[in-house]
This record gives sequence, C-alpha cells and structure tokens, in this order.
Amino acid sequence: MSATSRPAAAGTTDQGSWNHIQLSCLVHFYFNAGSCEALIKLLRAYAQYAPDILDRTAFILVDDGSPLKVEIPSDIDLNLLLLRINEDIPWNLAGARNLGTIYARSDKVAITDLDHQFPETTLREMLRRANPGRHIYRMRRMHPDGTPEPPHASTFFLSRARFCRLFGYDEDFAGHYGFEEVMFWRWQKYNGTIFGYLPRHCPVLCLFGSVVPERDHHTLARDFSHNRAVAMAKRALWKKFGPEAGHSRRFLNFDWHIALDRRRSTPPPAPRPHPFWSRTWWWRWIVGGP
Repeated sequence: MSATSRPAAAGTTDQGSWNHIQLSCLVHFYFNAGSCEALIKLLRAYAQYAPDILDRTAFILVDDGSPLKVEIPSDIDLNLLLLRINEDIPWNLAGARNLGTIYARSDKVAITDLDHQFPETTLREMLRRANPGRHIYRMRRMHPDGTPEPPHASTFFLSRARFCRLFGYDEDFAGHYGFEEVMFWRWQKYNGTIFGYLPRHCPVLCLFGSVVPERDHHTLARDFSHNRAVAMAKRALWKKFGPEAGHSRRFLNFDWHIALDRRRSTPPPAPRPHPFWSRTWWWRWIVGGP
C-alpha cells in the first residue's frame, strides 16, 4: 500500500484513540486448503477471556495473501485489526510479521503462529510487565493437556520499538522456506538484545495436531535449500562489516489493505491515575504539563 493509497477500512467502527491498548497480539496465517476454521476457533477462545484483559489487548491478524477468503464473524467481541496482503508470496512470514508489528497498537507486542494460543495467565503477565525495551522474552510451551514441548522460536514478547530499531525481519527470505527466524534472532543477539523467559506459570499452548489439524490449511512445500544459501551469504557479511550488516533492509515489499478494524462493544477502560510524583509542581514544571 503506497503512501497515497489508503483505502477506508471495511467494517470500521469508532475511529477514536487506541491509547487504552497496552498489548498487541500478532498472528499471521495463510489458507489455500481446507478452511479458516482454525482461526475462528482461536479467536472464539480468546473472546472468552476476562474483560479486563480483552479491553486492554488488541489482536492484529495478517492474512498473507490467502487464496481462501477469510471472514471474521461479527459476534467475536475483540479489538481486531485484519490486514490482507494483496499478493500471494510463498512463505512470506517475514513480510507478514513486519506488517503486523508496524500496525501494532502498543509498544508491547506478543507474536506467535496460528497453531499457538496465549493463556489468560500469560496475557495478564505481559499486560502487567513494564515495556520490554531491549529484552525479548520467550515462553515455555505445552499442549492443552500439560504435555511439555520445546520452546517455540516463532513465539515471543518484545518491544515494537526494538523490533523496528533492528529492521525487523529480512524480507530477502520471503518466497522460500526457512531461516528468517534464525537470522532475526541472530541480528537481535549480535546487536545487544537481552533474551529471557517469562515465568513458568506463563506458557504458550501448542494447538498443533489437536485443535489445529496437522497442516490442513496450506499446501506449501518446505525446502531449506534456497534460504540456506541466502543465510550463509549474510553471515559472511556479518564477519566482514559488523553486527548490523547482512540485513537487506527490504521492508513491506508488497501491497496490502485493511480488511477489518473492529473495537470491542464495551467502552474503553478509564485511564489509570498518574502516580503521586507526576502530580507535583516540580514534575509539571519539568515536563510542561498542566
């Protein structure tokens, strides 16, 4: 979408402020087989969470050029933004996540795949925490029945500002399978990002093979060969030019549009009172506030 082409959002409601949003949950998807039922089930599950969580959380959905049309039922009462990439670019995870993060409605962003779900305890913990800043937090992973799984490289909690500071995902990897996650983590690590984990009582649920049937929503082939060569070339540039080298800086190299922009039916929560010191005369004098 160019700077001069900004179509009106379909299904848009009140265009007021989103300042009450403290956390943005980003999920991207691609459907060229089966149905989009996995996405609808996931959103309905989130819609059952406590209102104080949902009122402060926005769900950013990115349709990565799906041949199958995705429609979100009107009875799913969430703060929802659905972005559609107009081009069907195979394995465009890098571009989809760049787009979704740019449209995040808070600096705190939680990113995961369609086959994973953040429990209420995890969302509440991310809402409670201060801005991640230079930290990226991963989560322990388990199935709904409690069976543990190794941590998921595509699921994490981070600052939108930090994501953009280091150019996001490299879209040189779009069009072929693999390596965009590995290289994203390395760019962050080599440029001083600090990695950690959320507490053990704040996992992410793996729905793969249970709630989300195994690979029934797309038919894309997994072949590492092309992107492996791209990654090796970028590693050589790191060694030669330093930690910020190698990233192409390609960003949002496609057209997109806003397909849905929806608010929850309940009024936004009232802003929390400022701390005592922010109401003192000396603080107002420093910042020039009322």
